[in-house]
Amino acid sequence: RSSDLGIVMLSSFALFVFLHLASSLQVDPNLSLEYPFSLSLDEKENYWLYWNLDRNVGVISFAVQVNTPGWVGLGISPNGQMPNSDIVTGWVSDGQGYLQDRFSMGRSLPLIDSIQNIELISASESNQVTTLEFKRNIKACESKDRSVVVGTTRLIWAYHSIDPDSPDSLLFHERNMGWRSVNLLDGKETNDLSVPTGAMHVDLTMDKTYVPSSATTYWCKTFLLPKLESEAQIIGYDPVIEPGNEGLVHHMTVYECYNVTSFETGFDGVCRANMPQEAWRCYATVAVLGWAVGGRGERFPSDVGYPFGGKTGLHSVLIEMHYDNPKTMTGLVDSSGLRLYYTTIPRKYDATTVTVAYHSDPSLFLLRKQQAITVSTICPANCTKAGIPKEGVTVLYTLLHSHIAGRALTLRHFRNGKELPEILRNDNYDFNYQDTVAPAKEIKILPGDTLQIECTYTTESRSFNTFGGLGTNDEMCLATMTVYPAATLRNCLSRIPYSHFTSFINDSFVKGWAQYKGPLPSQIVDGLNTIDVSNPSVRKAYDEFLSTAERELFCNGKLDGFIPISAVVPFPQKFEPQPTEEPVPQCTGSGLGLQSVTLSGAHYLKAIPLMLLLFVFLCFETI
Repeated sequence: RSSDLGIVMLSSFALFVFLHLASSLQVDPNLSLEYPFSLSLDEKENYWLYWNLDRNVGVISFAVQVNTPGWVGLGISPNGQMPNSDIVTGWVSDGQGYLQDRFSMGRSLPLIDSIQNIELISASESNQVTTLEFKRNIKACESKDRSVVVGTTRLIWAYHSIDPDSPDSLLFHERNMGWRSVNLLDGKETNDLSVPTGAMHVDLTMDKTYVPSSATTYWCKTFLLPKLESEAQIIGYDPVIEPGNEGLVHHMTVYECYNVTSFETGFDGVCRANMPQEAWRCYATVAVLGWAVGGRGERFPSDVGYPFGGKTGLHSVLIEMHYDNPKTMTGLVDSSGLRLYYTTIPRKYDATTVTVAYHSDPSLFLLRKQQAITVSTICPANCTKAGIPKEGVTVLYTLLHSHIAGRALTLRHFRNGKELPEILRNDNYDFNYQDTVAPAKEIKILPGDTLQIECTYTTESRSFNTFGGLGTNDEMCLATMTVYPAATLRNCLSRIPYSHFTSFINDSFVKGWAQYKGPLPSQIVDGLNTIDVSNPSVRKAYDEFLSTAERELFCNGKLDGFIPISAVVPFPQKFEPQPTEEPVPQCTGSGLGLQSVTLSGAHYLKAIPLMLLLFVFLCFETI
């Protein structure tokens, strides 16, 4: 019996250890105190990344905590793949923590860099979990390093259950690897996503929506918000994504329903198709909130909220859901949406959103087979003068958006003939990762300022020309800012006038289209596809047209806010460029190829805790 009991106890212990190793990690409260930014790089939450920034000296500090007793790796990649990546590997062995600066030329063991531009701060291993802390320069120090850039950084990660036999060898990662896009230089801290005490919430979700088998679907649904006697404020939101539909739900936009306190029927269907008039009073009018794939939620500062309820706030909204279904799968059902947090305790400032965009119509025309095409347009001074309060507005968050041809986006800022620091830049745009970004330093927009949205695309792999539109294979170019105090300006759209665009197409490429006003007929599309895009004169004429054609402006606010402005303005407008001020990296790398630190006994205990050892001892005594 004692032998049987011992076997049972050993089996229970083995199961305990297995469950311990298989369980995901939780956020480490001690690391969170030192590193304000953190997220899990893998879906199973076995690999956590923490980081902190010292912008004054241009240094970023990392901590990685991984559910393994073996080696761990972290890299900065140009595209989420191993080739040409800047990689760090590290482990803990026999009371020593080790760290290596490596680089990869292909899909093979990364090479040890001859110059080690990283600094190991600490290392520990306990309960089969490895933790490494290190720092490096934000800007690259030499050719084998990669800079941490403003906007999207593509991180690759890997780990193994066993330490290397020697410092110059690593075992294959056992398929424990992956990649994730991250905004490492974002000014938004992890703790911002906690829910304030006493906050209430309302869920705006789809209700078992049968998603069409089209590659792109925009689905609209109207909602009545809770009826409140006094005005409340929305103070944050989180995405609510149905498990398994993470790749289907691409982005959501919440629009205000102007002066609608009730619906006769409401609407729940494909946007624009057979929408009743009451739904049209909501659709594509004033954007309240937005979320896109890869993003988390938002929490407004403690003195800011978006008004709803009462006499002047929101009473009803429409959610526009973009479903991305490139394989045109059938039978997809979704109940995703947003959870809005709100409070009835008044906050000092009301927030609004301001959108700056190129109007998504055929005048946003991208030639096929081109490595880089840049399109830009403006929100000029007369628009901000009419719609920004005299004290100006402060930018809380900004979201840049284009579709899959987009590669880089920038929202630029001008005042009194001079360029100011950019509001936001992303030179590594990822269609599948679109999070809002908080500015590192306060940004104020004043009446009379000019804003310019600039988008760069690549169409090298496309055998067809691309036009502005809603589809994933169409293109957009926009930036949405959340600002406070409330501005009456909500939308600032512009484009090359349609008459200019059609005349250019007629004169340069396809005859007989100079006066055409409607959607692109198939014969025009076919005609544009015959353009010899390899001819340098074609590209020269195309670039000159994009960069010098006048812009037609449409800016507006709430219907009772200010008179919409429509005008044709010259482009480009002349401004004095902004001087660049970036800290020079202090590169003090060594040629050692390996860094190590000696751990205290408490840190390098690689065995399981004492209680488990005692448990094993009792098991053997029983046997």
